[in-house]
Amino acid sequence: MNQIKIAVVSASFPPVTYGGVGTAHHALAQLLQKHNFSVKMFSYKDIQGNEREKDQVCRFKLPRFISTFLNILIKIFWRFFDKTAPCIHLKEALASIAGGLATKIRIRQFKPDILIVPDRGAVGLWIGKPKNCRVIAVMHHNPDRFRSPLLFGFTPSSIDIDMAIKLERLALKNFDEIVCPSRYMAECFKSTFGVREVSIIPNVISIADVNVSQKKASKAPIKNSPPTIYIPSAAVSNKGERYLFEVVRRISKKIPETLF
Repeated sequence: MNQIKIAVVSASFPPVTYGGVGTAHHALAQLLQKHNFSVKMFSYKDIQGNEREKDQVCRFKLPRFISTFLNILIKIFWRFFDKTAPCIHLKEALASIAGGLATKIRIRQFKPDILIVPDRGAVGLWIGKPKNCRVIAVMHHNPDRFRSPLLFGFTPSSIDIDMAIKLERLALKNFDEIVCPSRYMAECFKSTFGVREVSIIPNVISIADVNVSQKKASKAPIKNSPPTIYIPSAAVSNKGERYLFEVVRRISKKIPETLF
């Protein structure tokens, strides 16, 4: 019996990642490898690797001068559509075209039985559907989440979000299965793209890669301790400082006695 070949795609993979998607897909690839699948990772915006990993990870990134030139073109192009808010999500999709097409060629050479792609940047649209391959899309992102009034002190461009969603909607035709890492993301997906069967599978965490700082435990009883709110990608303003106000507001509305 031939070993099943699985290709896992992300914008980046450790040791350097540009967000939680790369970390999650890397942990997923490691898990699949432990279960004796033939797994290869493909990044489309990352070359921060080393020689030892070349059989496991295939990396691609545009030269910096080309990326800078494309960013300038997108900025000029965007002025004709919206002068009040920046282009964020559509820019991500347009910036993924070259990497997606390069990854498409490399994936064809690998000839996987299963392809796992993220939704961010509509990269599944540029990669397409390889021959004799089942494509599974993991919906981590969804630009619809960032519409006002969720963000405090910032009104995103609805044109930007709508255009990005149109590209992601086109990418759906290449997917055989949709996976969401949480019930919340599944609800977002159905709200944006309509009714379609969705599997909910939490992101895999690799314990070996977790670096927890050892801090002195609090002597205060747990029941009297202040609540802790964890914000993924808090360094990104749209997920951190601008989003925190809305997160706290919702929690205090549900269980006000816990916070105040």
